Amino acid sequence: MDPRASLRSLLLLGAAFTAFSCVSQRDQVDALEGRIAALEDQVQRGTSKSAPAVLAPPATHPQFTDAVSVELGASEFHDGDTIVITEVRGTKATLQLGQSYVVTGRYHLSSRDSATLLLSVTATNGGVSSPTPESTVRVSRGDGEFTLTKRLDSVGYPHLTFYGTDGQPVSGVYFGTGDWLLKRKDWRYDAPSPKPSPPQQSTKPFELL
Repeated sequence: MDPRASLRSLLLLGAAFTAFSCVSQRDQVDALEGRIAALEDQVQRGTSKSAPAVLAPPATHPQFTDAVSVELGASEFHDGDTIVITEVRGTKATLQLGQSYVVTGRYHLSSRDSATLLLSVTATNGGVSSPTPESTVRVSRGDGEFTLTKRLDSVGYPHLTFYGTDGQPVSGVYFGTGDWLLKRKDWRYDAPSPKPSPPQQSTKPFELL
């Protein structure tokens, strides 16, 4: 065989192998770039889907998915007591009969040494709003935070109220919207009992007649 023909064949074979390798590498690069693009797209979709998680309710109350806007209504506080609502969430975005809600906030109790803070509803349809362990908390004098839950089992006016050891309301605030809001109340809570005054001594001894 002509040495020049053999050399030409080897060169052609080498060129073909190089071209094949380049094509193969190009295919691999293209495939890799496609996979990267697909992964970036998945990450982007995952980020956009998880963005609302910032507004998700606490893990302890996953069923309360909707934020509820409420207004403050009638209130009555004594001796520096306060109740502040910081958030209301529920199984619906509005107050509705049969739905459940969680109310969080903070309080300051100064009218007495201890009280029961109750989340309840003043019923307007003759129904009864029964307290549950989730809707009440025992609090002591001073500052604190609360998280109370309530199912609206009666149509009426939601409220947060301090109750004394005698079961009588002391201080509280109504909240809600529309027909669920008591804007004014025509009764008063029992004011905290005043501290007993020291007995006064007579300036004149008792005289028998």
